[in-house]
Amino acid sequence: MHGEKTAFEEGLKVEIRLMMEAIGTREFAEKYGVTQAIVSKWCREGKIPNCNQDGKGSPWHIPKDAVPPVGYKQRKK
Repeated sequence: MHGEKTAFEEGLKVEIRLMMEAIGTREFAEKYGVTQAIVSKWCREGKIPNCNQDGKGSPWHIPKDAVPPVGYKQRKK
């Protein structure tokens, strides 16, 4: 069985790749000029596609290429 990867190893490899291609609420908020609270709300409400959490209360993983929902308002600086 040398050279063959287990399902666990393959799953772990996929999970690591996805985490490397994701950003958190802080980075997303800074990128689009909104608050972290708003980004978390959008994630909970499903307004940012393909974001996920490891468990309730854990940080959100947002795809790097995700964009805010249509009609969002940037916070005034």
